[in-house]
Amino acid sequence: MFKRIISYLKNRNTLLFVIILGSTILRLINLDYNSPSNDEAIYVSVGHSILYNWNWTVYNTASWLGGHSYFYPIVTSLAYSIYGIVGSRLVNVIAGTIYLLIAYRLIKEVALYITKSKFKSDMSALIGATLVGFSSSLFYISRLATYDMVSYTLLLTSIYLLVDCFRRDIFKDAIAKNFFLASIAFTSAFLFKYIVI
Repeated sequence: MFKRIISYLKNRNTLLFVIILGSTILRLINLDYNSPSNDEAIYVSVGHSILYNWNWTVYNTASWLGGHSYFYPIVTSLAYSIYGIVGSRLVNVIAGTIYLLIAYRLIKEVALYITKSKFKSDMSALIGATLVGFSSSLFYISRLATYDMVSYTLLLTSIYLLVDCFRRDIFKDAIAKNFFLASIAFTSAFLFKYIVI
């Protein structure tokens, strides 16, 4: 049995799955740890006003919110309507898991470009994914129902798509598609939270 476990751990995909599963389970534990914080409650109430009262200019949100009021507040309001504050925080847990996957791919691409070794790039990516997945700052941000995690995930997606253009085996059509998708991801990240710019 011990040999079977060791053989599974030698498989890099299994290790990545364990890292993703472990970090996601840690984030999912006790998501209703307290009532909504000030920022969480504001985003939910702005989203509720837009969705359910059709008040699109509620509280002059364009002058004081950290992101566009028609993006994250609507998403978190829908999630809140389904499962309360846990639903709103679950959106960011999912975004944190996607962030971890993209960070893994980005580190793998950069390490492969630098070292030219598939083994070293895989190991670098697994170490990086472990650090990202279990870092306390990412853990904290991905459990709050605020703009940050979704915006950071979209920003990292745009960076990954730009880095992916430097692969030697990529076609020109794929480069154009990556630039287009990167611009959409970056614009979306900016609209979710203005500080990204």
